[in-house]
Amino acid sequence: DTTTGTFSGDLTVDTSTLYVDSANNRVGVGTASPTHALTVQYNAGTTTAKFQNTNTSGTGIDSAKVTIESTSRDASLSITAQSSRSSFIDFGDEVSSTRGRILYAHSDDSMQILTANSERMRIDSSGRLLVGTTNTNPSGGNVEGTVIQSDGMLRISREGTSIEANIKGSDGNILVLKKDGGTVGSIGANGGQPYFINSSNKGIRP
Repeated sequence: DTTTGTFSGDLTVDTSTLYVDSANNRVGVGTASPTHALTVQYNAGTTTAKFQNTNTSGTGIDSAKVTIESTSRDASLSITAQSSRSSFIDFGDEVSSTRGRILYAHSDDSMQILTANSERMRIDSSGRLLVGTTNTNPSGGNVEGTVIQSDGMLRISREGTSIEANIKGSDGNILVLKKDGGTVGSIGANGGQPYFINSSNKGIRP
């Protein structure tokens, strides 16, 4: 059945299902007290929404799309959770609903990025960037991984070659060493051979 008409007050269609306020500013699905322009609530306090495209014919709209747009102000997406829980976005496919994830753990204030169902990178509460490890000092702990500290220090630990640097084209410096912004030495390549020199152009070179 289809019902049409004009409504001057709040519109409620099955109070547990759909609510539209009288000013036409807020819509509630599963709640009669929407706090935003659209509030979707499931199971007493859990806000959830699903946007799905089941088209497999290759015609028409080819993606499930959610657009947040503002023509004159900032546009934002807010994901809020309890301080002991996490806020996250999952990326899934037909094999797994959590192949990838961007997660913020409120319990320790870390931002984590997962691929292939495993954590690959995180930024901890102090601003350290951890890649391939959850150990803040992989070299000291003798485990594999890379950590860039918030003060700029780099820690690398790996079984085998730890750092590989390549200069393409002409000979020249591969690594420049500086003190207080001034160059004190360099490591480079000349004629297929390495050189190690200081700022006075003295050292070991072919």
